[in-house]
Amino acid sequence: MATERKTVPITWHADGRITAAGDTDVLMANTSDKTVYFAITDDDTAPLFHIAYGHPIRPGEPWSLTLADGKRLWRATRAEGVVITETVEAA
Repeated sequence: MATERKTVPITWHADGRITAAGDTDVLMANTSDKTVYFAITDDDTAPLFHIAYGHPIRPGEPWSLTLADGKRLWRATRAEGVVITETVEAA
């Protein structure tokens, strides 16, 4: 298990992507004062919609999910410098 602080990009970008190698548990805690959005894709193609249409994680909220093997989890926000706390481990 690895817990890290991650800076979230302001658009769907590879810097904000996790690729599951095997089923992967992800816990994200939005410790910022801005909303963070996420989306899941089957490949390295960024989501084809604006980040505002992603799943929101509001300030102070935690969010957990199991990312299936090979899926990609993308995170983005509308403001510069937003940092979240994230734990990723094998499911």
